[in-house]
Amino acid sequence: MPPFPKQTPHSPHPHPRAISSNIARATFAITFALSATLACTQITLANHSTIQPSTEGRAISQSTEQPTTSPASESAAGALIHEQLDRPIDLNFVRTPLPDVLAQIEDKTGIPLRARPRVWETLPYGRLTPLSAEIKRAPLRDALDALVAPLGLQIIVTEEAVEIAPIPAFDRLGRRATVEELSTIASLRANPLPSSNESASQTLGSLLDRIDATLKSAGSLTLERRTIEDLSLDLPPSPRDSTLYDALELLAGQSQLTWHPWGRSLIITTKKQLNLQRIERTISVRYDGVDLTQVLADLARQSGLDFAIEPGAIQRVPPDFRSFRLITTDATIRQTLESLSAFTGLGYVVTNDGIYVWNNSPTPATDVAPRNAGRILASYDLGNGISLLLRDDQLPEHVREKLEQHLQEAIRRIEASSTTTP
Repeated sequence: MPPFPKQTPHSPHPHPRAISSNIARATFAITFALSATLACTQITLANHSTIQPSTEGRAISQSTEQPTTSPASESAAGALIHEQLDRPIDLNFVRTPLPDVLAQIEDKTGIPLRARPRVWETLPYGRLTPLSAEIKRAPLRDALDALVAPLGLQIIVTEEAVEIAPIPAFDRLGRRATVEELSTIASLRANPLPSSNESASQTLGSLLDRIDATLKSAGSLTLERRTIEDLSLDLPPSPRDSTLYDALELLAGQSQLTWHPWGRSLIITTKKQLNLQRIERTISVRYDGVDLTQVLADLARQSGLDFAIEPGAIQRVPPDFRSFRLITTDATIRQTLESLSAFTGLGYVVTNDGIYVWNNSPTPATDVAPRNAGRILASYDLGNGISLLLRDDQLPEHVREKLEQHLQEAIRRIEASSTTTP
C-alpha cells in the first residue's frame, strides 16, 4: 500500500541544458556541478521557459511507513505546507552537497523535506552531489522544482512533508544515472512531440514511430526496441503541448511497455522483461534470524519492485521457518529469492507489476510441520521467472541418491576448508 495517502506530485516543465525562468517576477540562475574524485563534469542550466506542474510520479509501495498523526492534524499540517510553498524565497548555494541544501531550506522555511532512499542510489554521485544556485523572490514550490528537476528528481507534496523522489524513468533504471543520461532526459523534455493527423486516438505503434522519427531528425538520441508486444493497442491522444518525455510516459502508463534511458539511447521493452532484468541485480545481505515479512520488505526495497503477497501466504509457512537465515555476497536478487523459496516453500513469479509471492500449502501451518511432508531438496529455475521447488518424495530414488552425494561432498569441502593446523 502507498505509504503517503494524499500525494500531489509536482514536476517541472522540460528543462534543457540550462534554466532561467521568470515566474511571478522571480529570477532563476542555477548551476549544477557534478564532480567525482578523478573527473569533473559541469551541467549549466539556463533557458527561457515557464515551469509548469505535471502529473508524473509513482508511490513507493514497498515502504511500510504508516501515518502516526490524526486526520485533523494531517489536514492542518498539509495546509501549512501548501501555504509555505506559495511564499517567495531567496536562496543562494555555492557547491553545496544536496543533503545540506535540503537541510538549509528546511531550517529556513520550517517545511519537512524528505529525500527517499532511492534518491541517493539514483544520483550520479549520491549524497556528494554538489549544487550551486541563486534564486531570487521565487515561490518555494517553483524553486524546489527548478532545483531538483535537472537531476532527474521530482517533488511530491504530502500531508506531512515534501518528498524528493526520482522521476519514473530513473526509478526504472535500477542503478545510478550518468551525467549523460541526465542530459538525455533534459533533451526529451525540451523537444515537443510533432502533431499527428489522428484526432481521437493513436496506436502504440504509431506513437513509437512518431517518437522514433523525431529522434532521427534531431540526430542526437536513438530508440532501441526490445519487444514483440502487439503494437495495435489504442492509446489516448497525446495533448498538443506534449514533449517526447510526456509521450514516453504515456506509453508506460497506458500499455505493457515501458522505457528508460541508457546513455544517449532510449530502451523500449516490456514491463515484465524489465522486472526480470532488475532481479538480476547483485546484492549482499545478512539475514540472521530475520522475520520473513521483513526479508520480503527488504528485497522489495533493494530491487525497487512492488511485492504482492498472497493473503495468508506467510501464515501458512510453518513457524519454525518464518525466521530466515542467509548471508550472501554479490548474489543476485533472483538467487536470494530462490534460497528463500527453498527454505520456506513460498513460490514467486515475476509479473508486469513486480513480484507475486504465494504459498502452495492449502491449509494454515500448525506449530509442528507434518512429519510425512517431503523435504525440499532443490529449486529448479524454469527460465521464465518461476522457480519449481522439488521435494524428496517427488524424485526417483537414483536422483535422491545423487543429490545426497552432492550434499555429503559439500559438507566434506566445508569441513576441510575450516580445519586449521595448530
